[in-house]
Amino acid sequence: MHKLKKNCVQPNFVTDEAWRRYLEYWESEDFLARSRQASTNRNTEVEGPGTRPSKHGGGSVSFVTTNERLTNTSETPPTVNEVYLHLHTVNHDGVTFIDTRSERFYAKLQRRRLELT
Repeated sequence: MHKLKKNCVQPNFVTDEAWRRYLEYWESEDFLARSRQASTNRNTEVEGPGTRPSKHGGGSVSFVTTNERLTNTSETPPTVNEVYLHLHTVNHDGVTFIDTRSERFYAKLQRRRLELT
């Protein structure tokens, strides 16, 4: 739908009536308000200005699926911390966190793990 709206070209599989309704909806105040709110939510810098929006590097792949994939690529299942590190570092490098919040949370996880051992 994003590409349909962005390109604003009616595909051949969409009827004229359906396309007209899409255009009306995309121009409605309800849609525009939701769109503005979603944009604001995606771009919120949770930890304050300059910290970048909170996110992870897993795309649409769930934590469980990522865990399964990492399990298949090594001899032992990954720890929760390893999966977190994989999802929250640039290009899954395990070093460069994608945002300050992720880095702080990981440090907190590490401290807690040490306290429990």
